[in-house]
Amino acid sequence: MMKKMIPVLVACLALLTACERMPPEAPAAAAAPSVPAVGMIETENYVMTLHRAIPFTPKTDALGLIKAKDGHRYVVLDISVQNKSREVLEMGTIMLFSKVTDKNGKSYGGNLGALTAWALDNPDPKHQDEYDAVWSMEFPPGETHRAVVLGLELPLDVTELVFSAPVKANMNSETRQIRFPVI
Repeated sequence: MMKKMIPVLVACLALLTACERMPPEAPAAAAAPSVPAVGMIETENYVMTLHRAIPFTPKTDALGLIKAKDGHRYVVLDISVQNKSREVLEMGTIMLFSKVTDKNGKSYGGNLGALTAWALDNPDPKHQDEYDAVWSMEFPPGETHRAVVLGLELPLDVTELVFSAPVKANMNSETRQIRFPVI
């Protein structure tokens, strides 16, 4: 049992060491003012803005544990949500029922490796709070939050995606879409 734990402990130590060496940087999710949003979904209760789809190659190797498969790449989505209603929203449910597909309808689920790699390479002290707020089951009225909230691992030949989100916190709800390129 102890021999099986050694590789896990070494990997954890490598991740912690990599985190400690990273210099503080500007917040990763903040888009440049001159860059227009990729798209927006507006409903009666919320506005969801896709600011950027960011393809990247991880800088931090972490012993090769955090990398895309051969022929694939990581992409993260920088999204903000504004609750424009007077009620608390179940934004976490809306995010859970959202999906990303390619032009052929193939669905791509969230990839924890992509989000982890992005967070290690782009530390932001506010990211976790903003991420938690966007995924909140009790998103307060009038509030707006923004974070890199979804990581994807895509084949290299995928160049266009569709982000779909339900209008309401219900899996049978009507959906709205944002079509966007992945460059």
